[in-house]
Amino acid sequence: MSAPINLNKKTFRPDEVAQILSLTRRTVYRMLHDGRLPGVRFGGGPWRILRETLIPFLSPGQATGTPTISCHRAFPGSSIPPKKKTGPDLVTV
Repeated sequence: MSAPINLNKKTFRPDEVAQILSLTRRTVYRMLHDGRLPGVRFGGGPWRILRETLIPFLSPGQATGTPTISCHRAFPGSSIPPKKKTGPDLVTV
């Protein structure tokens, strides 16, 4: 398990955002590139995501600094479809 992240910071790195939102780093970079997640780059340096832009993606407990788990399928405007469950009792059509 990774070290806890201080949610009171003003900016976050993509790997921190991935941990906060329970996503992969690759998904965070995709969201940055296609505009679903606003971020800034200073002089071609690494991406930084402002805390204010993360608030709509956080559950109420996370926005106040209380650790809770967020469902990444609940992002506003997200095109990430829910995973289909498969198994011996479930059939995907």
